[in-house]
Amino acid sequence: MPLRRTAVFLAAAACVAASPSALGVRLPTTPRIPHDAAQAAKCGPDTGSLETPACEVVSTFDGGEVRSYGAGLLWATTRVEGSYSDASYQGFERCFAYISGTNDQNATIEMTGPVRIQPLDETSSTWKVSFFVPSKFTAGTVPQPTDPTMAIEAPASSYKAVYGPFGGFPGQSDYEADLKKLQASVAAAGIKLANDKDITYAGYSSPFTILGRHQEVWLDVAGPAVESA
Repeated sequence: MPLRRTAVFLAAAACVAASPSALGVRLPTTPRIPHDAAQAAKCGPDTGSLETPACEVVSTFDGGEVRSYGAGLLWATTRVEGSYSDASYQGFERCFAYISGTNDQNATIEMTGPVRIQPLDETSSTWKVSFFVPSKFTAGTVPQPTDPTMAIEAPASSYKAVYGPFGGFPGQSDYEADLKKLQASVAAAGIKLANDKDITYAGYSSPFTILGRHQEVWLDVAGPAVESA
């Protein structure tokens, strides 16, 4: 592994990254964490001091919850052609370089969560990888990437149906299996998809974290099907 990439992943010890399973590394895993009523009382997994996007749990259903994410959230994004493994490593490396100073302000930006990996086509050959930009920045103050493969995006407000959090070191096949579970749960709950192409694999844990890992799968939905608890 080139020295630069080695340095990036050593520096990422306190950060969120993609699964090391793509490298064939077999590490102990934590059991999958079932959704329960306690999880609905907060928005997203417990990430300690790691900032995550502001959101609200608006309803729960058997197998997950629906969250509302407001407008104005900023994401540093890049697109990667290739496999899930390519997206995991190349996308993370570009985004990590951006927060490490590869921007027009030479600013070092705090690591946040989650790292989002999104398949952009049905063959999973094009991916979008994103880091959440800390909320202290606005569209007018956020450092702009100097890497032409990076961009700052500000999605519209949305509802997300969420499966998780779950532990372990999931690879693409694991995420796809959990996506099918979420799709089945959403259909059973009568929740309407807003965009069946908008799929997100969200990782909140450093690759060096063995226990207490947090990953999720998100689907873009039109809104909750039941009243908030």
